[in-house]
Amino acid sequence: MLPLLLAGAAATVRRVRSSQAARLLLVWVLLYPAGDLLPESLDNAPHALRSFPGLGGLILLAALGAVAGWHWLRKRGPGLALGATAGLALMAAAETARFVWLYLGEYGRTPAVYHAFHVDLMRACDRLRPRLDGIDAVFCTVTEMNMPYSVLVVGLGSTPAQWFSEPHRTLAVGGWDTHVRDGKLNFLYWDDWKPAYEALRRNGRPDRVLFLVRPGELGLRDCPERIEGPPGTLPLLLCERTL
Repeated sequence: MLPLLLAGAAATVRRVRSSQAARLLLVWVLLYPAGDLLPESLDNAPHALRSFPGLGGLILLAALGAVAGWHWLRKRGPGLALGATAGLALMAAAETARFVWLYLGEYGRTPAVYHAFHVDLMRACDRLRPRLDGIDAVFCTVTEMNMPYSVLVVGLGSTPAQWFSEPHRTLAVGGWDTHVRDGKLNFLYWDDWKPAYEALRRNGRPDRVLFLVRPGELGLRDCPERIEGPPGTLPLLLCERTL
């Protein structure tokens, strides 16, 4: 991309006085870092989502560089332009193949990626969904998870009607709404899940409860259902109990 970007920058600068499109493209590219530099995220770090609008300018600049370079080479010989085009196509194909190989292979086996995309929790949803009606409550770990309450609502196929009719308990923590309870679903944030657990124990009737926990959490043993991930990841245990 770098040679194409440099060629595109040279072509844009040459046309900046005569072309409104060139001026717009130049401003777009120069403002590209603003998405990361001006707003601050909660952890004071750059955020990929805010920089996405700038990518269009870079893509157009590289495309302009490719066209300008092709015309420049064609004037010096059709063979040069054809050879450069073939070389560019081969490099693009190799880079795409490398990306697909990494993305579909090594990338998904990385522990941080495996946990960040909640692969284990979505697999647990597949097992939990057909038996959820017979479960009175679910208690879900938050270890190596980010907003598991959002994942479970989607993974279990909850409807808007369920969402508005079921009880919820939400805590405002660090600018985020952290859900401790969504209907049957409870999440092991601090000690705020314990009142719901104790209420089940003391209601005078047997309740079927499913725990989605990491090994060693809550002292649960004899959990035959396990979801194992790539080496270096924490397994997720499914433990069904009667309280």
